[in-house]
Amino acid sequence: MIEKLYKRASKACDEVELYLEESEASSCSAESGKLNSFSRGTESGYGIRAVKNRKVGFASGNSLDDFGKVLKRALALSKFGNRFYGFPARSKYKAVRGIFFRSVEKLDDDFLYKKTEAMVKALKKLGARPTAAGVSKGVMRFSIANSNGVLVEEKGTDVGCSAVARVGKVIAHESEEKTSEKLGFEKVAEAAARLALACKGKRRPPKGRMKVLLEPRAASELLTSTLLPSFSGENVWRRTSRLAGKIGEKLFSSRFSIRDSGILPSGIGSSKCDREGTPSRETWLVKKGKVAGFLYNHESSVRAGCRSTGNGYRGYGSTPSISQTNILFSRGKEKREALLSSMKRGILVSGLSGTHTVSPFSGDFSLEAKNSFLVEGGKVKYAVDSCMVSGNIFSVLKDAELSQEQRTLGDTKIGSILSELDVSA
Repeated sequence: MIEKLYKRASKACDEVELYLEESEASSCSAESGKLNSFSRGTESGYGIRAVKNRKVGFASGNSLDDFGKVLKRALALSKFGNRFYGFPARSKYKAVRGIFFRSVEKLDDDFLYKKTEAMVKALKKLGARPTAAGVSKGVMRFSIANSNGVLVEEKGTDVGCSAVARVGKVIAHESEEKTSEKLGFEKVAEAAARLALACKGKRRPPKGRMKVLLEPRAASELLTSTLLPSFSGENVWRRTSRLAGKIGEKLFSSRFSIRDSGILPSGIGSSKCDREGTPSRETWLVKKGKVAGFLYNHESSVRAGCRSTGNGYRGYGSTPSISQTNILFSRGKEKREALLSSMKRGILVSGLSGTHTVSPFSGDFSLEAKNSFLVEGGKVKYAVDSCMVSGNIFSVLKDAELSQEQRTLGDTKIGSILSELDVSA
Protein backbone atom coordinates (compact mmCIF):
# COMPACT_ATOMS: atom_id res chain seq x y z
CA MET A 1 0.00 0.00 0.00
CA ILE A 2 2.68 2.51 0.98
CA GLU A 3 4.48 2.06 -2.35
CA LYS A 4 1.39 3.07 -4.32
CA LEU A 5 0.80 6.06 -2.09
CA TYR A 6 4.44 7.09 -2.39
CA LYS A 7 4.35 6.99 -6.19
CA ARG A 8 1.25 9.15 -6.16
CA ALA A 9 2.78 11.70 -3.77
CA SER A 10 6.18 11.83 -5.47
CA LYS A 11 4.64 13.19 -8.68
CA ALA A 12 3.55 16.36 -6.86
CA CYS A 13 6.66 16.97 -4.72
CA ASP A 14 10.36 17.63 -5.18
CA GLU A 15 10.91 15.13 -2.39
CA VAL A 16 8.48 13.38 -0.08
CA GLU A 17 8.26 11.04 2.90
CA LEU A 18 5.27 8.94 3.96
CA TYR A 19 4.83 7.47 7.41
CA LEU A 20 1.97 5.01 8.07
CA GLU A 21 1.04 3.63 11.49
CA GLU A 22 -1.51 1.13 12.78
CA SER A 23 -2.10 0.16 16.39
CA GLU A 24 -4.44 -2.12 18.30
CA ALA A 25 -4.86 -1.94 22.05
CA SER A 26 -6.95 -3.73 24.67
CA SER A 27 -7.06 -3.29 28.43
CA CYS A 28 -8.94 -4.52 31.47
CA SER A 29 -8.95 -2.69 34.80
CA ALA A 30 -10.35 -3.05 38.28
CA GLU A 31 -10.96 -0.47 40.99
CA SER A 32 -11.63 -1.16 44.66
CA GLY A 33 -11.46 -4.87 43.95
CA LYS A 34 -14.11 -4.89 41.21
CA LEU A 35 -13.62 -5.20 37.48
CA ASN A 36 -14.99 -1.92 36.20
CA SER A 37 -13.83 -1.35 32.64
CA PHE A 38 -12.71 -3.06 29.49
CA SER A 39 -11.57 -1.21 26.40
CA ARG A 40 -10.53 -2.27 22.94
CA GLY A 41 -9.63 -0.05 20.05
CA THR A 42 -7.71 0.38 16.83
CA GLU A 43 -6.14 3.49 15.39
CA SER A 44 -4.45 4.18 12.09
CA GLY A 45 -3.10 7.25 10.40
CA TYR A 46 -0.40 8.65 8.19
CA GLY A 47 1.86 11.65 7.99
CA ILE A 48 3.27 13.32 4.86
CA ARG A 49 6.37 15.48 4.73
CA ALA A 50 6.22 17.23 1.36
CA VAL A 51 9.16 19.24 -0.02
CA LYS A 52 8.98 22.09 -2.53
CA ASN A 53 11.78 24.55 -3.23
CA ARG A 54 13.88 23.21 -0.32
CA LYS A 55 11.13 23.87 2.21
CA VAL A 56 9.11 21.18 3.94
CA GLY A 57 5.46 21.07 4.94
CA PHE A 58 3.75 18.47 7.10
CA ALA A 59 0.16 17.25 7.29
CA SER A 60 -1.50 14.11 8.60
CA GLY A 61 -4.76 12.22 8.26
CA ASN A 62 -6.62 9.09 9.24
CA SER A 63 -8.62 8.13 6.18
CA LEU A 64 -6.80 7.19 2.99
CA ASP A 65 -9.82 8.48 1.10
CA ASP A 66 -8.54 11.93 2.05
CA PHE A 67 -4.96 11.26 0.97
CA GLY A 68 -5.10 13.74 -1.90
CA LYS A 69 -6.40 16.51 0.36
CA VAL A 70 -3.76 15.81 3.03
CA LEU A 71 -1.02 15.87 0.38
CA LYS A 72 -2.25 19.23 -0.94
CA ARG A 73 -2.30 20.61 2.60
CA ALA A 74 1.30 19.47 3.20
CA LEU A 75 2.39 21.13 -0.05
CA ALA A 76 0.55 24.34 0.81
CA LEU A 77 2.22 24.44 4.22
CA SER A 78 5.64 23.94 2.65
CA LYS A 79 5.45 27.55 1.34
CA PHE A 80 5.70 28.67 4.94
CA GLY A 81 7.76 25.70 6.12
CA ASN A 82 11.17 25.37 7.69
CA ARG A 83 14.41 24.70 5.87
CA PHE A 84 14.63 21.14 4.57
CA TYR A 85 17.50 19.07 6.01
CA GLY A 86 16.95 16.00 3.84
CA PHE A 87 15.63 12.53 4.58
CA PRO A 88 17.62 9.49 5.76
CA ALA A 89 19.31 7.45 3.04
CA ARG A 90 18.39 3.93 2.03
CA SER A 91 20.06 1.41 4.34
CA LYS A 92 20.27 -2.26 5.21
CA TYR A 93 18.28 -3.30 8.26
CA LYS A 94 18.84 -6.10 10.71
CA ALA A 95 15.85 -7.60 12.53
CA VAL A 96 15.83 -7.36 16.33
CA ARG A 97 14.85 -10.52 18.19
CA GLY A 98 11.96 -10.66 20.63
CA ILE A 99 10.05 -7.48 19.81
CA PHE A 100 7.01 -9.05 18.12
CA PHE A 101 5.07 -12.04 19.40
CA ARG A 102 2.22 -13.60 17.47
CA SER A 103 1.00 -15.01 20.78
CA VAL A 104 0.39 -11.44 22.07
CA GLU A 105 -1.50 -10.59 18.91
CA LYS A 106 -3.78 -13.56 19.62
CA LEU A 107 -4.44 -12.77 23.30
CA ASP A 108 -8.17 -12.54 23.87
CA ASP A 109 -10.34 -10.61 26.29
CA ASP A 110 -10.57 -13.61 28.60
CA PHE A 111 -6.78 -13.53 29.16
CA LEU A 112 -6.86 -9.88 30.23
CA TYR A 113 -9.87 -10.50 32.45
CA LYS A 114 -8.36 -13.55 34.20
CA LYS A 115 -4.99 -11.88 34.80
CA THR A 116 -6.62 -8.76 36.23
CA GLU A 117 -8.80 -10.90 38.49
CA ALA A 118 -5.73 -12.88 39.62
CA MET A 119 -3.95 -9.63 40.56
CA VAL A 120 -6.93 -8.47 42.62
CA LYS A 121 -6.98 -11.80 44.47
CA ALA A 122 -3.22 -11.58 45.12
CA LEU A 123 -3.64 -8.12 46.68
CA LYS A 124 -6.47 -9.30 48.91
CA LYS A 125 -4.65 -12.48 49.93
CA LEU A 126 -1.86 -10.46 51.53
CA GLY A 127 -4.30 -8.21 53.37
CA ALA A 128 -4.03 -5.11 51.18
CA ARG A 129 -6.94 -3.19 49.75
CA PRO A 130 -6.95 -3.63 45.96
CA THR A 131 -7.25 0.04 45.02
CA ALA A 132 -6.50 -0.62 41.36
CA ALA A 133 -5.20 -3.32 39.03
CA GLY A 134 -5.00 -3.60 35.28
CA VAL A 135 -3.62 -5.51 32.33
CA SER A 136 -3.12 -4.24 28.78
CA LYS A 137 -1.79 -5.45 25.46
CA GLY A 138 -0.83 -3.64 22.29
CA VAL A 139 0.23 -4.36 18.73
CA MET A 140 1.82 -1.65 16.58
CA ARG A 141 3.00 -1.53 12.97
CA PHE A 142 4.62 1.27 11.01
CA SER A 143 6.01 1.70 7.50
CA ILE A 144 8.12 4.42 5.90
CA ALA A 145 8.91 5.40 2.30
CA ASN A 146 10.95 8.40 1.17
CA SER A 147 12.62 9.91 -1.89
CA ASN A 148 16.03 8.47 -0.97
CA GLY A 149 14.80 4.92 -1.47
CA VAL A 150 13.89 4.08 2.12
CA LEU A 151 11.14 1.47 2.17
CA VAL A 152 10.80 -0.32 5.48
CA GLU A 153 8.18 -1.87 7.75
CA GLU A 154 8.35 -2.83 11.43
CA LYS A 155 5.99 -4.27 14.00
CA GLY A 156 6.05 -4.80 17.74
CA THR A 157 4.00 -5.99 20.70
CA ASP A 158 3.77 -5.04 24.35
CA VAL A 159 1.98 -6.31 27.43
CA GLY A 160 1.78 -4.41 30.69
CA CYS A 161 0.28 -4.77 34.13
CA SER A 162 0.07 -2.59 37.21
CA ALA A 163 -1.30 -2.77 40.74
CA VAL A 164 -2.03 -0.20 43.44
CA ALA A 165 -2.30 -1.50 47.01
CA ARG A 166 -3.63 0.37 50.02
CA VAL A 167 -3.13 -0.38 53.70
CA GLY A 168 -4.72 2.28 55.89
CA LYS A 169 -3.50 5.59 54.45
CA VAL A 170 -0.48 4.00 52.79
CA ILE A 171 -0.54 3.55 49.01
CA ALA A 172 2.04 1.55 47.03
CA HIS A 173 2.35 0.93 43.31
CA GLU A 174 4.10 -1.69 41.19
CA SER A 175 4.12 -2.44 37.45
CA GLU A 176 5.82 -4.46 34.73
CA GLU A 177 6.00 -4.24 30.94
CA LYS A 178 7.40 -6.61 28.30
CA THR A 179 7.14 -7.35 24.60
CA SER A 180 5.67 -10.79 25.42
CA GLU A 181 2.95 -12.01 27.75
CA LYS A 182 5.50 -13.64 30.10
CA LEU A 183 4.88 -11.26 33.01
CA GLY A 184 4.65 -12.06 36.70
CA PHE A 185 1.12 -10.69 37.11
CA GLU A 186 0.51 -12.00 40.62
CA LYS A 187 4.10 -11.16 41.67
CA VAL A 188 3.54 -7.54 40.64
CA ALA A 189 0.42 -7.38 42.83
CA GLU A 190 2.22 -9.09 45.72
CA ALA A 191 5.11 -6.61 45.50
CA ALA A 192 2.71 -3.67 45.72
CA ALA A 193 0.92 -5.24 48.69
CA ARG A 194 4.13 -6.06 50.56
CA LEU A 195 5.46 -2.53 50.11
CA ALA A 196 2.21 -1.03 51.40
CA LEU A 197 2.23 -3.38 54.40
CA ALA A 198 5.86 -2.57 55.16
CA CYS A 199 4.99 1.14 55.27
CA LYS A 200 2.40 0.80 58.04
CA GLY A 201 3.03 2.78 61.20
CA LYS A 202 5.14 5.46 59.54
CA ARG A 203 7.16 7.81 61.75
CA ARG A 204 8.73 11.19 61.26
CA PRO A 205 11.69 11.13 58.85
CA PRO A 206 15.19 12.27 59.78
CA LYS A 207 16.51 15.61 58.53
CA GLY A 208 19.84 16.79 57.23
CA ARG A 209 22.58 15.67 54.89
CA MET A 210 22.74 11.89 54.77
CA LYS A 211 23.13 8.76 52.68
CA VAL A 212 20.11 7.90 50.56
CA LEU A 213 19.66 4.56 48.82
CA LEU A 214 17.37 4.95 45.83
CA GLU A 215 15.70 1.71 44.80
CA PRO A 216 15.64 1.06 41.01
CA ARG A 217 12.27 2.71 40.38
CA ALA A 218 13.25 5.85 42.31
CA ALA A 219 16.68 5.90 40.63
CA SER A 220 15.05 5.62 37.21
CA GLU A 221 12.56 8.40 37.98
CA LEU A 222 15.37 10.69 39.11
CA LEU A 223 17.82 10.08 36.25
CA THR A 224 15.16 10.09 33.53
CA SER A 225 13.95 13.53 34.55
CA THR A 226 17.20 15.24 35.56
CA LEU A 227 20.00 13.72 33.47
CA LEU A 228 18.75 12.16 30.23
CA PRO A 229 17.42 15.44 28.70
CA SER A 230 21.03 16.67 28.65
CA PHE A 231 21.90 13.98 26.09
CA SER A 232 19.40 15.21 23.51
CA GLY A 233 21.25 16.43 20.42
CA GLU A 234 18.60 19.12 20.02
CA ASN A 235 19.32 20.47 23.50
CA VAL A 236 23.06 20.29 22.84
CA TRP A 237 22.67 22.24 19.59
CA ARG A 238 20.51 24.87 21.29
CA ARG A 239 22.98 25.06 24.19
CA THR A 240 20.25 24.19 26.68
CA SER A 241 22.24 21.13 27.75
CA ARG A 242 24.87 21.48 30.42
CA LEU A 243 26.86 18.80 28.58
CA ALA A 244 27.27 20.78 25.34
CA GLY A 245 30.92 20.77 24.31
CA LYS A 246 31.83 18.25 27.03
CA ILE A 247 32.54 15.13 24.94
CA GLY A 248 35.47 13.27 26.47
CA GLU A 249 35.33 15.11 29.80
CA LYS A 250 35.09 13.07 32.99
CA LEU A 251 32.08 14.52 34.80
CA PHE A 252 30.84 11.43 36.62
CA SER A 253 32.14 8.57 38.72
CA SER A 254 34.32 6.14 36.77
CA ARG A 255 31.83 3.45 37.88
CA PHE A 256 29.05 5.17 35.94
CA SER A 257 28.18 4.38 32.29
CA ILE A 258 25.03 4.74 30.16
CA ARG A 259 24.09 3.25 26.79
CA ASP A 260 21.07 3.83 24.58
CA SER A 261 20.33 0.63 22.67
CA GLY A 262 17.72 0.41 19.95
CA ILE A 263 18.87 -3.13 19.13
CA LEU A 264 18.44 -4.72 22.57
CA PRO A 265 16.73 -8.12 22.13
CA SER A 266 13.20 -8.02 23.62
CA GLY A 267 13.61 -4.32 24.44
CA ILE A 268 10.45 -2.25 24.75
CA GLY A 269 12.12 0.50 22.71
CA SER A 270 13.84 -1.76 20.17
CA SER A 271 13.22 -1.92 16.41
CA LYS A 272 15.19 -2.43 13.22
CA CYS A 273 15.01 1.32 12.54
CA ASP A 274 13.71 4.54 14.04
CA ARG A 275 10.53 6.26 12.79
CA GLU A 276 12.47 8.00 10.00
CA GLY A 277 14.08 4.88 8.57
CA THR A 278 17.55 5.26 10.11
CA PRO A 279 18.89 1.85 11.24
CA SER A 280 18.80 1.36 15.00
CA ARG A 281 22.12 1.12 16.84
CA GLU A 282 23.74 1.33 20.25
CA THR A 283 25.09 4.68 21.46
CA TRP A 284 27.33 5.27 24.47
CA LEU A 285 26.25 8.37 26.37
CA VAL A 286 28.61 7.98 29.32
CA LYS A 287 31.56 5.59 29.39
CA LYS A 288 33.41 5.09 32.68
CA GLY A 289 32.44 8.55 33.84
CA LYS A 290 33.28 10.38 30.60
CA VAL A 291 30.69 12.03 28.37
CA ALA A 292 30.74 9.81 25.26
CA GLY A 293 27.89 10.89 22.98
CA PHE A 294 24.46 12.35 22.40
CA LEU A 295 21.20 11.21 20.78
CA TYR A 296 20.20 12.54 17.35
CA ASN A 297 17.43 12.22 14.83
CA HIS A 298 18.17 13.02 11.17
CA GLU A 299 17.55 16.78 11.26
CA SER A 300 19.46 17.43 14.46
CA SER A 301 22.40 15.34 13.20
CA VAL A 302 22.63 17.38 9.99
CA ARG A 303 22.65 20.61 11.99
CA ALA A 304 25.32 19.21 14.29
CA GLY A 305 27.39 17.84 11.41
CA CYS A 306 27.32 14.27 12.68
CA ARG A 307 25.60 10.94 12.08
CA SER A 308 22.05 10.21 13.24
CA THR A 309 21.98 7.74 16.13
CA GLY A 310 18.60 6.37 15.06
CA ASN A 311 16.62 8.19 17.74
CA GLY A 312 13.98 9.87 15.60
CA TYR A 313 10.57 8.96 16.99
CA ARG A 314 7.01 10.15 16.35
CA GLY A 315 3.38 9.28 15.92
CA TYR A 316 1.63 9.72 12.60
CA GLY A 317 0.35 13.14 13.68
CA SER A 318 3.76 14.74 14.28
CA THR A 319 7.19 15.16 12.77
CA PRO A 320 10.16 13.23 14.24
CA SER A 321 11.73 14.36 17.51
CA ILE A 322 14.53 12.87 19.59
CA SER A 323 13.66 10.07 21.99
CA GLN A 324 15.55 7.37 23.86
CA THR A 325 15.11 3.72 22.90
CA ASN A 326 16.30 1.47 25.75
CA ILE A 327 18.50 3.07 28.43
CA LEU A 328 21.03 0.73 30.04
CA PHE A 329 22.90 1.86 33.14
CA SER A 330 26.10 0.17 34.28
CA ARG A 331 26.18 -2.40 37.07
CA GLY A 332 28.03 -1.61 40.28
CA LYS A 333 30.61 -3.76 42.06
CA GLU A 334 28.66 -4.10 45.31
CA LYS A 335 25.41 -5.94 45.94
CA ARG A 336 22.44 -3.95 47.16
CA GLU A 337 22.69 -5.48 50.63
CA ALA A 338 26.33 -4.36 50.88
CA LEU A 339 25.35 -0.80 49.98
CA LEU A 340 22.59 -0.91 52.59
CA SER A 341 24.98 -2.29 55.23
CA SER A 342 27.39 0.58 54.62
CA MET A 343 24.80 3.16 55.70
CA LYS A 344 25.27 4.39 59.27
CA ARG A 345 22.18 6.56 59.11
CA GLY A 346 20.02 7.45 56.13
CA ILE A 347 16.88 6.55 54.24
CA LEU A 348 15.85 3.95 51.70
CA VAL A 349 13.55 5.40 49.00
CA SER A 350 11.22 3.27 46.85
CA GLY A 351 9.71 6.00 44.68
CA LEU A 352 9.75 9.71 43.85
CA SER A 353 7.15 12.23 42.75
CA GLY A 354 7.35 15.77 41.41
CA THR A 355 9.88 14.95 38.69
CA HIS A 356 8.16 17.50 36.39
CA THR A 357 9.55 20.28 38.61
CA VAL A 358 13.25 19.52 38.07
CA SER A 359 15.66 21.67 36.07
CA PRO A 360 17.45 19.46 33.50
CA PHE A 361 19.85 22.28 32.58
CA SER A 362 21.11 22.93 36.10
CA GLY A 363 20.51 19.38 37.35
CA ASP A 364 18.97 20.68 40.57
CA PHE A 365 16.11 18.68 42.05
CA SER A 366 13.88 18.63 45.12
CA LEU A 367 11.50 15.67 45.05
CA GLU A 368 9.05 13.92 47.33
CA ALA A 369 10.34 10.56 48.55
CA LYS A 370 7.53 8.00 48.82
CA ASN A 371 7.39 4.62 50.59
CA SER A 372 10.65 5.31 52.40
CA PHE A 373 12.40 3.76 55.40
CA LEU A 374 14.89 4.84 58.05
CA VAL A 375 18.22 2.98 57.91
CA GLU A 376 20.49 2.83 60.95
CA GLY A 377 23.60 0.71 61.38
CA GLY A 378 23.05 -0.83 57.97
CA LYS A 379 19.57 -2.10 58.90
CA VAL A 380 16.10 -0.98 57.82
CA LYS A 381 14.38 0.18 61.05
CA TYR A 382 10.92 1.48 60.17
CA ALA A 383 8.88 3.30 57.55
CA VAL A 384 8.92 7.11 57.52
CA ASP A 385 6.49 9.75 56.32
CA SER A 386 6.97 11.33 52.92
CA CYS A 387 9.89 13.73 52.89
CA MET A 388 11.88 15.81 50.41
CA VAL A 389 15.21 14.74 48.95
CA SER A 390 17.25 17.36 47.12
CA GLY A 391 20.58 17.77 45.42
CA ASN A 392 22.22 18.26 42.04
CA ILE A 393 22.39 15.28 39.70
CA PHE A 394 25.78 16.25 38.27
CA SER A 395 27.23 16.40 41.77
CA VAL A 396 25.42 13.25 42.92
CA LEU A 397 26.86 11.13 40.12
CA LYS A 398 30.46 12.11 40.84
CA ASP A 399 30.63 9.68 43.75
CA ALA A 400 27.43 7.61 43.54
CA GLU A 401 27.61 3.86 44.04
CA LEU A 402 25.49 1.46 42.01
CA SER A 403 24.28 -2.02 42.91
CA GLN A 404 25.12 -5.20 41.01
CA GLU A 405 21.47 -6.21 40.85
CA GLN A 406 19.32 -4.44 38.26
CA ARG A 407 15.67 -4.23 37.25
CA THR A 408 14.14 -3.60 33.85
CA LEU A 409 11.48 -0.93 34.19
CA GLY A 410 9.86 -0.38 30.80
CA ASP A 411 12.66 0.85 28.54
CA THR A 412 15.17 1.38 31.37
CA LYS A 413 17.52 -1.12 33.01
CA ILE A 414 18.96 0.17 36.28
CA GLY A 415 19.97 -0.84 39.78
CA SER A 416 19.86 0.87 43.17
CA ILE A 417 21.95 4.02 43.63
CA LEU A 418 23.57 5.16 46.87
CA SER A 419 24.52 8.81 47.27
CA GLU A 420 24.48 11.66 49.77
CA LEU A 421 21.47 13.98 49.58
CA ASP A 422 19.70 16.61 51.66
CA VAL A 423 16.60 15.29 53.43
CA SER A 424 13.89 17.57 54.80
CA ALA A 425 10.30 17.28 55.95
